[in-house]
Amino acid sequence: MKLVSFNAGLQIYDLLKIPFFTQVPFLKERLRSLPRELLKIDADMLFLQEVYHTKHKKFLTQALARNYPYSLHVNKGYRISMENGLTFFLKILL
Repeated sequence: MKLVSFNAGLQIYDLLKIPFFTQVPFLKERLRSLPRELLKIDADMLFLQEVYHTKHKKFLTQALARNYPYSLHVNKGYRISMENGLTFFLKILL
């Protein structure tokens, strides 16, 4: 079984789900290329860190759904503090 842990580096600060600041250069480009590069790895399980924004989680979930039909992430909803940013993708349920 192949497990991959990757820091996606999609750190973005938002207030009430409205993004207002990111310290990560080329965030949009990074997000768009991430599914293609993750699929090349062909891991059984993907563990991503720093995927904070709900739109980013939805994008990755949809883009990886064919190969990774099972995913898990937490959305706190409206928040003041940052959530953990962890997102998991699995090919099969164990």
